[in-house]
Amino acid sequence: MDRPGLRLVAGQRPGDPDLIRLLHRMTAGSPEFRDMWATHNVNDTAHGRYHLDHDLVGTLHLDFEFIALPADPGVWAICLYSAEPGTPSAIALQDLIMRDLEAS
Repeated sequence: MDRPGLRLVAGQRPGDPDLIRLLHRMTAGSPEFRDMWATHNVNDTAHGRYHLDHDLVGTLHLDFEFIALPADPGVWAICLYSAEPGTPSAIALQDLIMRDLEAS
């Protein structure tokens, strides 16, 4: 989840103790996050593209979609990530799956 998406969730759950602890840790541990958090941007994006630099497999370009659960309206509950088949990102995801299976 990006920072504007996190801001949206924080607004929907202002008294959530786990979320409050997470935000305290993130703002205390990262001056960059603290500065960005102070801008108060909100994002209600349900789908898009996410770029991630992963320590084991490098850069991933992933499509994402947030799914809301009917039991908790307005709260994004599940996020699905996928990569275009045959791309380096898809191959990297497959590599991560294999690493996880081998470690089990």
